[in-house]
Amino acid sequence: MSIELKSDDGSLPPNHIFDRWGKTLLEASEAYGKSLGTANQIKGLIETNGFVGVVENTFKWPIGRWGQGRKLRAIGRLNKMHWEISMEGWCIALLTRALKWTVPQVKEFLQEMEEALKDDNIHAYHEV
Repeated sequence: MSIELKSDDGSLPPNHIFDRWGKTLLEASEAYGKSLGTANQIKGLIETNGFVGVVENTFKWPIGRWGQGRKLRAIGRLNKMHWEISMEGWCIALLTRALKWTVPQVKEFLQEMEEALKDDNIHAYHEV
């Protein structure tokens, strides 16, 4: 699962909190020595270890109810809930330990993410 949020329709403006989220967590995870960027590298890593004929299937999971069709809207609704209840656990230790942020700084960052998740005009997804 990628932690970098994207949009194909231009609804995600440059330097949006979603963009900063991905860059910040990648930076922190690399500083901590446990990269969260492996989702984009997994096929190559598997092939490097001798596997052949590796097939990689990537899916775009919407965050929110904006997806086309009943199935993607259901995935998006559940995925948004997953992000809302999981973000703090994903980042509080990482940001305070690796980047030396204070807990109030992390809480402010999370609050900005929570507000952005409420914006139904942003059609963000992450790759799985």
